[in-house]
Formats: sequence, structure tokens, C-alpha cells
Amino acid sequence: MQERGSEVARLRAQIEVECQAMSQALYGYAMAAKHEFINRRYESLGELQEQLRDLVGQPAAMEMLIEVIDSTIVKESAGQGKVSETMSPDKESVGQGKVK
Repeated sequence: MQERGSEVARLRAQIEVECQAMSQALYGYAMAAKHEFINRRYESLGELQEQLRDLVGQPAAMEMLIEVIDSTIVKESAGQGKVSETMSPDKESVGQGKVK
């Protein structure tokens, strides 16, 4: 049981890393191919969410993913005065590599 908890914690930490990378792409210094980079991050988030789903079930995995996205990207962008609807997750776009 503890092994499952550590795997969930590892996946949650990886999701946070992906979200931070997405936030930097949106609000950090300009970079080329920003859209492709963010799409790759979304695809990665989808894979991580699927792994979480296998461990904790779909509702808990989705809740955890949205919580991390909210705490990492939305709050960080709000702190910079740049709240972006692009990064507000919805259940259809998360895990499908889609950017709203």
C-alpha cells in the first residue's frame, strides 16, 4: 500500500514539473515553437494522468491533476497579472494534448 502512495506522490511531482515548464513557456522569456512545446507538455500530463487513474481511479486522478495545474500555473500566472484562459484545464482537454 505504501508503494502505491509513493508512486502517486512521484506522479504528482512530475505533473508539477510539467506544469511549471508550461507556465515558463507561456509567461517566461519568449521561445520558439511555444505552441508545440505546450502541446507536448499537455500530452505528457495526459500520460501521467492515465498512470494516476490506474492507481487511484478516474475521479481522484482528475481532481489531483486539476489541483496541481491550479496551484502551479493558474496561481503563478495570476501573480504576474496574466491569468490565462488557455491554461485553465477542462476535463475534455486534459489528457488529450489539446490547448483551449
